[in-house]
Amino acid sequence: GWSSSLAMLCIIFLLKGRAHDFLSWFGIKCSSWTQMNVGTSSRAACCSTGDLLMASVGEANKMLERISLLLILTVALGGVFVLEQPGGSILEFYPTFRWALGRLIDIHGIDAVSRVHWSMGAFGGETAKPQYAYSNSPAIRKLYHFRPTANKVKKVHTKVETCRKYKNRDGKDCYVGTKHLKDTEIYPDYFASTISVLIDDLKAAQRGTPEVPDPVPPALESFQDLNSGKGSDLFEFADLESAFRYLRKGHSLRIPEGWAHHVPKSI
Repeated sequence: GWSSSLAMLCIIFLLKGRAHDFLSWFGIKCSSWTQMNVGTSSRAACCSTGDLLMASVGEANKMLERISLLLILTVALGGVFVLEQPGGSILEFYPTFRWALGRLIDIHGIDAVSRVHWSMGAFGGETAKPQYAYSNSPAIRKLYHFRPTANKVKKVHTKVETCRKYKNRDGKDCYVGTKHLKDTEIYPDYFASTISVLIDDLKAAQRGTPEVPDPVPPALESFQDLNSGKGSDLFEFADLESAFRYLRKGHSLRIPEGWAHHVPKSI
């Protein structure tokens, strides 16, 4: 699951990135967001939070809400993020994710958020596998133009059945993944090399980072100016309390002078 230790590890990786010169790629576990799973998740574009009685739905919501915060952190550090999903994924309609993208648009306009779609089959994948991605760099759109020609696609493309259709006891059409579905998670070599070619362009076109005030106010002052209640309903599943407790109980935690009464031992 999306544990607090994993979330903290992600934060550490981002903080260790070279400021204004790094790329973070988020390939979120897609099972709860796909069309194939709607019978279980009950997700739809107009109800992307899904069936809240299902544990798997709540866990997926938690993951996305936390990653939405990681996207904001990436941009605050001057970095570029790319978040990708299979075509048809309902993830892009989730309120918290859209809120995060909206904050970038507030700063740099519509160019701060870009969407691109492609087919992994066009990059040498064993299946067509349509994909889409969001990024705070318009250069991500170049990915669409890096596709091989149609003739090359035919040479590398092999038809593999990743799901099969069946009828349940009530005669309703259902779908289930085959043993080949897991293999589609692996990026084709040509796709990976294409991303490596685009990295410099992606970083150069980074958007969304606000200007740093001059002078920069003390961290404690910025913390006290925060409106802690604003937007809290968008993070119903993020479970930030458990993440705080995980950090607070760390044996190596060192709290700067002046912050002690702002960092309680428990919530």
